[in-house]
Amino acid sequence: MSPRTRLNLARMEKERVAASHRDRVRASLLAAGMHPAYVARGSRIDLVAYHVSTKGMFVACPVTVRAPEASTLTLYFGARIKNMIYAFVVGPERIVYAANDVELRHVCLAMDRPALTRARRITLPWNDKLRGLLEPYRVTRASWARFFEREVGRRRPQLELFR
Repeated sequence: MSPRTRLNLARMEKERVAASHRDRVRASLLAAGMHPAYVARGSRIDLVAYHVSTKGMFVACPVTVRAPEASTLTLYFGARIKNMIYAFVVGPERIVYAANDVELRHVCLAMDRPALTRARRITLPWNDKLRGLLEPYRVTRASWARFFEREVGRRRPQLELFR
């Protein structure tokens, strides 16, 4: 097998795994009553999750899906997209963790990475300490809803549904 063929096979396998992780996050959003939509590639946004809040407001949050490699987790903070949700699919059980920018910065600081103010990419070792820090962000139905309800509290009603 030529080196070019091996490179193409490795790239296809990486894309297959990424698609599998997006599907896992999409399934957890659907189970929580959200409405996910795929985004055309070309940005760091993998899904957009839509939800009609308990106050009758329509809210959309972009979701980026990441998978830690065998020993590291790389976080990208350069996008600065408002209300971005970072989702991580971990392990053979495909456990999903989700957090926003501020929450992940707190995790990085707890991992002794204080130079986050200017950094765009942070690589953290995937170990028991990081797993313990991410445990409060393990996805449940209520944890997905908290992203949307918090966003509703920040904005004025723009579109009122079900009146």
